[in-house]
Amino acid sequence: MQDEVVKLLWEQSWQVFGESLSKVLGDALASYKRSAGFDEMQRLHPSVVGDEAFQVLRQALVRQWPYGHGQSSHAYVELRGRLREHVEQYLLRRLVLGNQVVPALRDVLFAADLGV
Repeated sequence: MQDEVVKLLWEQSWQVFGESLSKVLGDALASYKRSAGFDEMQRLHPSVVGDEAFQVLRQALVRQWPYGHGQSSHAYVELRGRLREHVEQYLLRRLVLGNQVVPALRDVLFAADLGV
């Protein structure tokens, strides 16, 4: 996803889910099944996901994988590319199915479903 879309996705997620974003992210992380192969680590910064969502994401990662999930600092969390994609698609799908998303994000999900 493009940076602007990712930022909009996280903003919408925080607005819609608020404090329950922790449970939603926990569900997303629990449903992730790692496939074989290597994918690059990607950093998520608070400037992209928002300060509140960043803290919730970091806490959800620690709850899911208490012995490590990648590097983390106050400035970023590091995720494998496929894990990040899974979490963002999970959030996007939850927002669209709940009919709580701006049209631009709905279009992103439909484009991804169609493989465009």
